[in-house]
Amino acid sequence: MNLRLVPVVVLLALAPVALLPLDRRAEAAGPVPRALDTVPIASLPFEINEPGTYCVVGDLTGVSGEHGIHVQANGVTIDLCSHELVGVPGSLDAISASSGLGCTVENGRIRSWSGNGIVCGPFADVSDVEIASTGGYGLVVGGSSTVTDVRVISSGAQSLLAADRSWIRDCHFSAGSSREPVVLLGEFVLLESTHVHFGTIGIRAVGSCRIVDCVVADMQEEGIQGGADIEVVRCEVSDCQGTGIHLGADGVVAECDVTDVGAAAIRCGDGAELRGTHVARCGSGVFVESSSTVDRCTIREIDGACLAVAGENNVVTGNTLERGGSGLTVSAPHNRVTGNTSVDNVGADYAIVPFNVVGPIWKGFGELNSTNPYLNFATPTL
Repeated sequence: MNLRLVPVVVLLALAPVALLPLDRRAEAAGPVPRALDTVPIASLPFEINEPGTYCVVGDLTGVSGEHGIHVQANGVTIDLCSHELVGVPGSLDAISASSGLGCTVENGRIRSWSGNGIVCGPFADVSDVEIASTGGYGLVVGGSSTVTDVRVISSGAQSLLAADRSWIRDCHFSAGSSREPVVLLGEFVLLESTHVHFGTIGIRAVGSCRIVDCVVADMQEEGIQGGADIEVVRCEVSDCQGTGIHLGADGVVAECDVTDVGAAAIRCGDGAELRGTHVARCGSGVFVESSSTVDRCTIREIDGACLAVAGENNVVTGNTLERGGSGLTVSAPHNRVTGNTSVDNVGADYAIVPFNVVGPIWKGFGELNSTNPYLNFATPTL
């Protein structure tokens, strides 16, 4: 073999990887090799300084002033093997892995640690774990992490703190009367099919998050609170003393149910999109600012106004507003109001200031002869 060709052959072999962006080279090169054998964890505290798979061999009890398992390496998998890590007064975190990348924790239970339950750095994967009665956070994960089938009960701080670009699904988080929020999300986080119960604020999202198919209930203040560019889709929010869903600019609320809320059911900033959402038995209904769309929502049995439009350039169409303190209130010009039904309200069905585009308001009995698609319906005149 011509040894002079060896460097050329090697470079050609590596060329496809080298030409990739930096964040894809590791993926193309394949996983980092790990030891074939697992390492048993038979007592606490336990230090991990090497990549590999570590298995808990029985129920273990922590020590005051120490972490249960302290990870200081990348590429570590901790399999609790259906066992339990139990803290004692003065113990620190059950699993501390904030300095490592790509830590996996799975299959077991953690309870009664004075510090946090599990703290992981970026690219973590936490699944099939129950965390209960921690003094600090229940679960903290760094950016680009995955959390699946995790249950956190009665943590001293947030049940979940998830950094940017993480994915949380099929989880259950329950805090207590003095914990707010129960779940705190960084930017570009996807939270789906998750239940959040008992706290001050259910979910607080920093920005550009998507919250899908979640249930939030029994909050002392707000159910879902978010900054700009938050999407809330097919969620159920109920039994909150404050606002049900409170979003900043450019928020989306679609196909949600908001019921039995003490304050406003939904409150959004400019540029909101609300569609196909059901609201009932709340202190007030839906409140929007400017440049928003409210389409095909049903809002009923409201103490105050069913729908209040405060700004300009909004489109309000195809909504049903009934049995509220009042129906639709539009307090600024340059909005379009068409195809709505507002009936059986205590106060006015429609209270709209001048200089708005409003479809005709029908207050008659019996069949309607007009096929005008812009017609708004009101309580019939006696």
